[in-house]
Amino acid sequence: MKTIISSVVCVALVSGCAGMNETQRDTGTGAANGAVAGAVLGAATSG
Repeated sequence: MKTIISSVVCVALVSGCAGMNETQRDTGTGAANGAVAGAVLGAATSG
């Protein structure tokens, strides 16, 4: 069941980005990079 839900969520996210312009895509990429960096730093500092 988790695999099906994960697949549906991934397809929804990818299809949601199809109509974005370059600025919107760059903003999304920056936000994702910031989230990953924050998670890594948080894990590294046990925060």
